[in-house]
Amino acid sequence: MFNASPLASGVQPQLNNVDFVIVNEGEAQAISGTRQPADAAARVRDLGAGCVIVTLGPRGCLLLGSGCAEPSISRHRTLPPSIPAGRVMCCAASLPDALPRE
Repeated sequence: MFNASPLASGVQPQLNNVDFVIVNEGEAQAISGTRQPADAAARVRDLGAGCVIVTLGPRGCLLLGSGCAEPSISRHRTLPPSIPAGRVMCCAASLPDALPRE
């Protein structure tokens, strides 16, 4: 898993053998050189990432996995002000189950 935050200026990360890349819109644009989040996610995936998650702030996030031709967009949902750590770990552990199978 690679989280590009904070992404140093002028650094092009090596994404070969990275299963998950998590970036915000600005980081996706900086890595990919493209402005549209879906295009940026595709470019990051082309650099070797298995699955790319681009966070879109209040608009949700974009998920592009290795078995997907098109990215899927999650819509923003209001979350509680705090989430217990155990629930976060359960959510992270179940992410691979949410990805399309080849």
